[in-house]
Amino acid sequence: MEEMSALTEKELRIPRSARDLLPWVQHRIQQIATTEAGIDTVRFRRGPAKKLVEEALPLGIFAAIHYRHSLEVMLTHVLGNQSYDATVEDIRTSPSPINYIEVTQAHEGETDFHRRLALVQNGYVNHVGPIKKIGTRATNLSVESKMVVEDFDDPLKVTADLVEEALNRKVKIGSRYDSKTALIIAFDDYIPFQKDRDEATLKQLVGRHLPKLRPFSWIALVGWSGRTFIEFDNFK
Repeated sequence: MEEMSALTEKELRIPRSARDLLPWVQHRIQQIATTEAGIDTVRFRRGPAKKLVEEALPLGIFAAIHYRHSLEVMLTHVLGNQSYDATVEDIRTSPSPINYIEVTQAHEGETDFHRRLALVQNGYVNHVGPIKKIGTRATNLSVESKMVVEDFDDPLKVTADLVEEALNRKVKIGSRYDSKTALIIAFDDYIPFQKDRDEATLKQLVGRHLPKLRPFSWIALVGWSGRTFIEFDNFK
């Protein structure tokens, strides 16, 4: 089972249609997570699983929704240090002007890892509250997450701040991107998320940044759950 579930970079690079990419990603995540070791691999993004979860999953959600599950749009996941994470081949009668896709994460960096570790160690985690780290990875790292009400920050503010940080990171290096590049910002919408109110707030936030994001022809906010999808045409 372990050998069958092993994910390789070669497998990640196989071109897949907008219809097939997301089901494949979901299947591979489920397949890998059939063992305790596999669950650990997915949860802590070890090896190729990091690219599967952090890049291929948002790509799959974007492809399914934006390209409406089309078999005539092929996406190829590209690994390395280039200025995009996927190429797009669109042979529809009216093709999209997107040739490349860049994926970035709106998360807390190392703190995000600590939250996942707290969930494993304690069986629970406060997704937006303070995290207390004890020790280091080399010295039996442990993490505490308080679950009392006063420790909770506003989930919408946390999400909005992380999205804005992700946008600003891309603005700083915007000149390196081709004008036919779409930017996907993946964020955690598993935390308490009021769809109508919170989507309106995020739309306003990204809208204010659109002029600075001109190198990108398209911007999409993609929730990890797949329930939240907000996109912006920046060709105008």
